[in-house]
Amino acid sequence: MVERLAEGIFLARDLATTPASDMGPEELAAAAQKVAKKEGARCKIIVGDKLLEKNYPTIHAVGRASTRPPRLVDITWGDDSAPKVTLVGKGCALTQAGSI
Repeated sequence: MVERLAEGIFLARDLATTPASDMGPEELAAAAQKVAKKEGARCKIIVGDKLLEKNYPTIHAVGRASTRPPRLVDITWGDDSAPKVTLVGKGCALTQAGSI
């Protein structure tokens, strides 16, 4: 268990501290997809203008200033009724949705 925790901490640190020129939306989404696959989770990625179609206008608005299309990564696993944790940004903020 300690090894898995350390692995997760190191991955999060590496993703958050990699310069944006090397770790943009596409690379971050690919890393998230890799973790989801490894852990048997479901991963959905919404890219660019599809964000508007799926009613995520704020993510689209912030991301459209870049030459790289914005992405929303949704990873789910476990019991659908369990509490949800939402990560926003590139290691910048953590918010919790739902109740514990």
